[in-house]
Amino acid sequence: MKCMINIRPAENVDIEKIIAFDTIIKNDPMKKLITKFGFIDSGTIYNLDDNNPEKVYYLNISRTNY
Repeated sequence: MKCMINIRPAENVDIEKIIAFDTIIKNDPMKKLITKFGFIDSGTIYNLDDNNPEKVYYLNISRTNY
């Protein structure tokens, strides 16, 4: 699987430095990986897919060394 992300803010716009990420609740390897990189559990979303809730994580990059 290949994933490409290209994010550019508009000029002269102050944006929040937060990255949000979600994965299915059963994906334990991904949940372990993103928490290892400092992402914080932000909650669960139900009813997007039947019987397949999503875990939501965020990382405030203004508080990290990235």
